[in-house]
Amino acid sequence: MQRYPHINPSTELVSAAIARDMMSSRVVMLTAFQETLGSLERHMNEYTYHGFPVVESLRCRRVVGFITRRDIDQEIQSNDNANPRTPVAFTLDNCPGRFTDYIDMTRKIDTHPVIVRPSMTADRVLDMFKGLGLRYIFVCNAQGFMEGVIKKKDMLKFIRRDRRGGPTRVRTLDSSSSALGAASSGRESTSFGWQGGYSREISFDAQDFARASRLNL
Repeated sequence: MQRYPHINPSTELVSAAIARDMMSSRVVMLTAFQETLGSLERHMNEYTYHGFPVVESLRCRRVVGFITRRDIDQEIQSNDNANPRTPVAFTLDNCPGRFTDYIDMTRKIDTHPVIVRPSMTADRVLDMFKGLGLRYIFVCNAQGFMEGVIKKKDMLKFIRRDRRGGPTRVRTLDSSSSALGAASSGRESTSFGWQGGYSREISFDAQDFARASRLNL
């Protein structure tokens, strides 16, 4: 069984760092209408990622959603006799008129990935990983354009780096404390995906994580 990285739920950060400091800016993305069956196969052969962000285009990078490697592989297998040049559509919104014969992957895509602004503080990002059990978080600007991704592995590297003497202080709460309850009482705006081309803004504090986890994440 594959072992996924684990964040100790009792770990918290005291840091001036923000999401932009932790994110990976070199992100392999798929585009909503510019992919073909052949290009998906090339991505599967070239990269071993768990999944891929889907954006409107590589020029604007507005987030459409996220699709897992497993779902892409299943779609490729079910269309193994199709022409590799067959277009693939991840959304039908603003679908080009030339798309008359295409592979519809709209049911496979997660249109509500968790999204934060580049200015979100590191301790809030950590609380989201712990409270929502996430494997990745998208970092986007106010218009929804992707700037980077924070994976759970990135979060762990950030914690380990600062334990070795970086400017961030990492502390572990004792067993009688609540990692979420110890967070700042201030509220911050976070986007959970896109609906109708606009982000759904949710203001949250540590006590909101239980409610947020009931969203379609």
